[in-house]
Amino acid sequence: MRDRRRVIRVGTLLACVLVAAQAGAEPRPPTEADRLFEEGRALAKRGDHAGACAKFEKSFELDSGIGTELNLADCHEKLGHLRLAWRLFLAAADESQRSDDAKRTAFARGRADALAAKLAEVVVSIATPTVSGLAITISGHPIEPGPVVRDRTEPGEIEVVATVPGRPPFRTTVHGEAGATVEVSVPPFGPAIAEPPPPPPVVPREITQRRKSRVRLALGLGLGAGGLAVASTVLVLIGRDDYRDAVGGAHCAQGPMGLACDPTGQAAIDTAQRKADIGTVLAVGSGLLLVGAAAAYFTAPRDRVLLAPTAGADRVGIAVHGAF
Repeated sequence: MRDRRRVIRVGTLLACVLVAAQAGAEPRPPTEADRLFEEGRALAKRGDHAGACAKFEKSFELDSGIGTELNLADCHEKLGHLRLAWRLFLAAADESQRSDDAKRTAFARGRADALAAKLAEVVVSIATPTVSGLAITISGHPIEPGPVVRDRTEPGEIEVVATVPGRPPFRTTVHGEAGATVEVSVPPFGPAIAEPPPPPPVVPREITQRRKSRVRLALGLGLGAGGLAVASTVLVLIGRDDYRDAVGGAHCAQGPMGLACDPTGQAAIDTAQRKADIGTVLAVGSGLLLVGAAAAYFTAPRDRVLLAPTAGADRVGIAVHGAF
């Protein structure tokens, strides 16, 4: 009886193991990273390396597998991004070595070495590597500071920049050949750049000015006075000319009793006099408006305002504060 129970328990255990094994043998459903990777492979086969790189990069962000990294490195190499491909192959070699994948390690290192021969090596020696805030870039790529730093970059003109906050920067350009090494020495940084003294405090200046509403009223009255003066002058001149024409015309004549005109001539003289009279009235009105303008301006209340200079990155001006 006891043996029978033991057989039953062993059988049950074996059944559970078989079920678990079958469950583990089921294929894993494809993930988003898998889908992007396959799309990248398809694009690469068609020669669309730019599109393939974009797919591989998104896949690598979701699942940083060595296979994806190798494909991404190969894709960048075909696009001519030699330095980036070299760094990706080196990273893939290190990762596969940690995973004891000798085949992939050898493949990635071989591809990295082949790319290294196409790049220029830059060796930068820093005289003061421990200075606080030191930053180094080679061809625009940031490099971890140290007494001696090495990096590879595309051949040609290579700019090396070393900066420290508050100090004059070091900047030089060297020419690098494929497979060759160029050396750059960064001398000790100069003294700190003195900060400009702060600008003196701005003290607003108080002034008074005539109330703008009254000034605008005075200006309007003055313009009206000017208009009336022009109209008055025109009418007076026209009336004078019309009077002279009427007196010297065929409808008027000088006699022993003075000027004698027929009805037509008298009508012309009356019209000329009316024009002159209207001009005179307009002249009087112009004078009154001018007096009103002067009164409005000189009797305008004065308001206090504060003038404070203002300055910005692209403007200089004066800020006016007050009531108007």
